[in-house]
Amino acid sequence: MDVFEFQKSLPTRFAEYMIVLSWSEKLVPASQVRDEWSYFLQLQIEPGGWQAIWKVPRVICESLKIPYPTFVMGTVDHVIFEELKAVFSIEAVEEDSVHIPETQEVKLEDLYVTIQQENTALNTEKTAEIIDNLRFFYKNIWMPWDHDDDDDLDWVKKHLESRLQFYYDLQKKIIKCSVANHIKSLLCEAKYLQEKRQCLEMNISDDDELEESVPKENVTDLLQLHLRLKLIKNEMDILENPHMRKVYEEIELKERGVNNDIRENSFSLMVIKPCTLENLKSFLETSKTCIENKSLIRICPNLQEALQISQTNDQILLDVGNHSVTKFITNLPDKGMLSGIFETEKTIINSLENERILFLIDGDFTLKNLTLYCGKVRTAIVIKNGNVNIIDCHIIGDENSSTKQGICVSGNSSLIVKRCFIENFAIGIRITEDASVNLHNTIINGCGKAIEIVHKNKLICENLKISNSKIAGIVCGTQNTSIKEKHVIITDFNKTLNSNILWNDECTFENNASNIVIYSDEFKNKQYIEDISTNGIHTPSMDKF
Repeated sequence: MDVFEFQKSLPTRFAEYMIVLSWSEKLVPASQVRDEWSYFLQLQIEPGGWQAIWKVPRVICESLKIPYPTFVMGTVDHVIFEELKAVFSIEAVEEDSVHIPETQEVKLEDLYVTIQQENTALNTEKTAEIIDNLRFFYKNIWMPWDHDDDDDLDWVKKHLESRLQFYYDLQKKIIKCSVANHIKSLLCEAKYLQEKRQCLEMNISDDDELEESVPKENVTDLLQLHLRLKLIKNEMDILENPHMRKVYEEIELKERGVNNDIRENSFSLMVIKPCTLENLKSFLETSKTCIENKSLIRICPNLQEALQISQTNDQILLDVGNHSVTKFITNLPDKGMLSGIFETEKTIINSLENERILFLIDGDFTLKNLTLYCGKVRTAIVIKNGNVNIIDCHIIGDENSSTKQGICVSGNSSLIVKRCFIENFAIGIRITEDASVNLHNTIINGCGKAIEIVHKNKLICENLKISNSKIAGIVCGTQNTSIKEKHVIITDFNKTLNSNILWNDECTFENNASNIVIYSDEFKNKQYIEDISTNGIHTPSMDKF
């Protein structure tokens, strides 16, 4: 269902926010900002009875064990102006497997007003615009640590215009790409940690704080969130300042070695931990088969340093053991390679921070002989463009998370996966835009959805095994949540799936909730295919909207 959308310039946004926050021309401290929004909304938006789509926040998806993103169709019964929330009655959910209580208190900023309304007498377009202003403010201007500002400081004068300028500088790519991506990553993490902190604080009431009944892990988690937010705030205070940001960019350039002269030869960056002479000899002897004759050798003490200094055509070779990524790297180098030189299970990479992404690839690249532990990242590998090979890798997520993704392939990318094991993600592989994926001798196990194909992407599977999927092995297309769909049971797989998706007879499904689900935009129905190997049939749920 279509929703209202608004695109506005910086001067327009600034003028509208000044109307909300500075109408009385008095000092507006941070503690007063929420109240000003509450007063303004009471005069401007419809108090209830309008339809909207609720984008369920990630932290709620995690607590309810449902996929992220999840979109829910419903009606706002009434607005709780003092809390900037609404009582929302759920009428339809995007996924059959998603179960949410029928009535929820939701943030207004998470609601998207639909164009089609049951009560046409309501001024929903104005309501949508005001809520868009609120959402833009709290998503892009207000920071989680602003609550801690002193009451004798005018928040509007101190932050409003500079934060708006900061946002538009990010969007217009005025800020260097690598720094901009780092800023976005920090902001995204900060918003998520703030939501998580609020949930934990709600579970620890004032009366319980000193009692032994409070779980120790909750107190520990809360302290860790406070400390991490403090670190992000300190870094963002520097990055928001244009002059300090320029210095930061120069330091970042030096760290990555970007200011060095263009090399005539590629580097083989060897990450070797302290070891015995025999182990060093074994590493060097084994790595000889991976290194070109003209390649220069450089020894790095850790993976993070190797990633920061690597450039086009460089390869990074890892010794056995655990290797950590401590800071997000914008893009892995084009035409590069990251490889362990011994057995896959002996070369392990993990992230020490709660980053959005472990590896971002925007060019040709190869990952080989690696085990990636991705419990602390939202997405293990994001491929924006290029030809990417992932060979002999184990990619392991968090079996308790309903929101984490393994590999997200977009743009005009081509991904080849050979002899890999992908396990415990909400979505194992997600394919969007014009991307194509080839899977060979690969196992995808224990995911919510093993493979999600958003558009008519090309997928070729040879000797693929999909097992223990909680929602479905393969999901094709996206469901139209505004249409009351009827289901069609299909038993002839070859006649149902389009020619963009091919596989051989060695592909198998085992113990999946559903093997294949197809959302067909052409026929406006949902088609299920179950247990292809035995032609079994499963009747899907009829309780759709």
